[in-house]
Amino acid sequence: MKSRSGTRSVAEILGVDFRGADSEITGVSLAAAEVEPGDLFVAIQGQKHHGLDFLAQALELGAVAVLSDRSVDTSVPVLVHPNPKQVVGLVCNEIFGSPSARLFAVTGTNGKTSTTSYLHQIFTEAGLNSALSTSVGFGFAGMLSATSLTTPELTTLRKQLRKFEQAGGEVAAIEVSAQALTRNRVDGLVFEIAGFTGLSRDHLDDYESMESYYQAKLELFKPDRAKQAVVFLADEYAGRLSAEAVIPVTTIGPGGDVSFKFDAQTLTLGGAVEFETRFPAGELMARNFAVAVVMAKLAGIDVSKLRGLASGFQVPGRLELVSTVKPHVYVDYAHTPDGISSAVTEILSRYQGVTLVFGASGNRDVGKRSEMGMAAAKATRVFLTDQHPRDEDPEQIRLAVASGLKAAGKEFQEFSNPEDAIAAAIASTPRDEAVLWCGPGHLKYREIAGQKVPFDARQIAKSLVEK
Repeated sequence: MKSRSGTRSVAEILGVDFRGADSEITGVSLAAAEVEPGDLFVAIQGQKHHGLDFLAQALELGAVAVLSDRSVDTSVPVLVHPNPKQVVGLVCNEIFGSPSARLFAVTGTNGKTSTTSYLHQIFTEAGLNSALSTSVGFGFAGMLSATSLTTPELTTLRKQLRKFEQAGGEVAAIEVSAQALTRNRVDGLVFEIAGFTGLSRDHLDDYESMESYYQAKLELFKPDRAKQAVVFLADEYAGRLSAEAVIPVTTIGPGGDVSFKFDAQTLTLGGAVEFETRFPAGELMARNFAVAVVMAKLAGIDVSKLRGLASGFQVPGRLELVSTVKPHVYVDYAHTPDGISSAVTEILSRYQGVTLVFGASGNRDVGKRSEMGMAAAKATRVFLTDQHPRDEDPEQIRLAVASGLKAAGKEFQEFSNPEDAIAAAIASTPRDEAVLWCGPGHLKYREIAGQKVPFDARQIAKSLVEK
């Protein structure tokens, strides 16, 4: 682990000139607020502001050099590159060196957080000093720092990994989104194993088509990104990826290298990996656990000792039972058509009926909203509400979702306030059935008109049902 270099050496690897003295650099930051003494501040154009707008803050916090797409008059050395974000991986490897911890990645539309969390838990149970990076946050040794991104910006992630390695870190399980791959958030990192949970509609506000979305995911399965892969054969894209990946691939599912069977709360794997355990969390989560088990096996873990793990580990906000008082209430992060459909199917396999509470978010893939409504139609009862309106009119979002419910011929009740919706859902559900609240998951806020308003769905649901 290098953790230091100089302005001149960074300029040389980028092939650019620089103005100013040759300063020693010990870190890199894309955010002025995260600058630490000795950092190179990488100032780029954001959605609303340019990083140079915050240069004074970066200098005050100890930045010793600046990398940007334009020159600026300042007291520290300045390097100018036409696309700093594109070369931040090179810069990080020059300053930090290659990570000493073994890195493992998980990608897919749904199941990333669960699979990564299971893998982290498996590593921990095996006695390894393990870190976890997911949409819930980055954590190790029982401490968790929240994040606003599924995969942090590369400079943030590299600093977190450095602290982890300085504390004796050995392995890290990292959730990798499509945006992380196309926006340079994992550049320069090589993962020992990359897992794939499947692909379904999402993020078409970022990617013009499912093909573009798939191609973004496929980038992870190349030799400069990962050494080998584990793919659950959940859909046609998983089959394509297992054939098109240019690294060794181990497949799970029908016709795969590892067979998958879930019956009577028992998960059984056969073929290349032999494994059996009781798994009360259901088939949906069992698929994610299977990917983690196979990844761990390929990493050299003795998975035969993991049989007790599956019974006691809960991924926050992923089909999480928030109260044992009946009717049982589950909170989940599902916010895609496939995610909602799979979650409803899972709960229906355990109960005589399910009441679904859900809503779509603003400023995101508009086209999936009606599809979410159609997916929700398989629930016994449906309550449509708001999730994260962001900058949109929440009523218009609900109208788009409602069009899918109506197209499916499904009756539903509509509430603008999600707290009213979950209260009405609980009141309308027989004690031998369940309530499923899709969307909020682990989050403790709602985004409304540019503000993050405190809102803990798990606590709200728990208190309502226990009344």
